[in-house]
Amino acid sequence: MKQGIFKYFLFAVVITTLTHRAIGDSDSEWESSLLGPDTFWGAATNGVKPALHIESLPGTNMLVRCTPILKSSNTNIVLLYFPPLKNRFNMELRDSNGRLIEKTQKGKALNEALTEPFGLTTGINRLAGYGGIPPLDPNHSEMLGGSDFILQDYFVITNSGKYNLTFQMRVIRFPPNWKGSRKSTNVPAINLPAVNAQIQIK
Repeated sequence: MKQGIFKYFLFAVVITTLTHRAIGDSDSEWESSLLGPDTFWGAATNGVKPALHIESLPGTNMLVRCTPILKSSNTNIVLLYFPPLKNRFNMELRDSNGRLIEKTQKGKALNEALTEPFGLTTGINRLAGYGGIPPLDPNHSEMLGGSDFILQDYFVITNSGKYNLTFQMRVIRFPPNWKGSRKSTNVPAINLPAVNAQIQIK
């Protein structure tokens, strides 16, 4: 009986070790995949580093999908929140000659000021567009697929060529000693460092 228990325990230890190794290898491969030419990184601030992954979608008019990424260098799990979409990003697009590209109505709607409260009596004000970001594990990157967007939705792009996108993300992070009201617009919003992405549109 004792031998059976010991064998079971040894089997469980081996399986656990292999599982952790597989997860570790997967994380390593995942991080490495974000170092390619299609991912552009900004500087770190408050232990968080932003990036933007660029992907061209096939079609008669080449569409560009942009997916934000966040990486944490904190020793603890980081909890962040997104403000409403119109307050979430700030973007500027220039062509190869440095000329600014006109924004669409959706692009012009992007602004800096928060006009809706973060919290309601029932919790996060999701009706206004606030939302949670998946918890950031230490030294781990998280691709924010739910916040991806098509570049042409925000800019009037009529010519093919090379473009430079300056992209800035805003997040909300409540420090441990924060004593303000979550039911106001005066919440601790952080403008992350800008990401400069070079984009080829065909």
